[in-house]
Amino acid sequence: MINIEFDLDSTLVEIMKPFEKIMLREYGLDVSGSTQYDLADEFDLSFDKIMKGFAEVYDMIEEIEFMPGAEELLHNLYARSDDPVHIITSRPIEFAEHTFRLMERFNVPFTISMLDYHYDKHNYIRKEYFVEDRRRTAIDLANRGIKVFMPKHSYNKLTQTPGCWPENLNPIDSLEELMPYLHLFVK
Repeated sequence: MINIEFDLDSTLVEIMKPFEKIMLREYGLDVSGSTQYDLADEFDLSFDKIMKGFAEVYDMIEEIEFMPGAEELLHNLYARSDDPVHIITSRPIEFAEHTFRLMERFNVPFTISMLDYHYDKHNYIRKEYFVEDRRRTAIDLANRGIKVFMPKHSYNKLTQTPGCWPENLNPIDSLEELMPYLHLFVK
């Protein structure tokens, strides 16, 4: 049985690079290197403009790249367990088909829970480990006792000294760092 679950965007797949190109092309905004998850605050963008940009990225099913180590990790989890990987994402439900088709590219069995908002994730997690890129969600999950791996991005830096964030929160540079721990992720 697989003992780890995953967020999708910016954990398993790279959506920020194409999104940054769209924001530059459509609005002349360079959002690369943003230090905030919520771009509306940092760049004075409307929610509709942000969602329009993400909708365009979600349509790029074949062009979206996998994050380093994602494909290998998912294949190893499946090979060791014969169980589907579980994805818990806050993508809007109207992109369910896009999300399903994107996950099919990994060529491993999977299940998906699509949520209305980030704050509900703890209600869906059934495993000991979770991979999440959104800092606020990662901290919340870690405070609830879930062991969280958070891929590092410009928008989710932990600014406090180590020890000031939950001990269950582990920043990682890439999913490749999780490969030595496969024995923990499959029971």
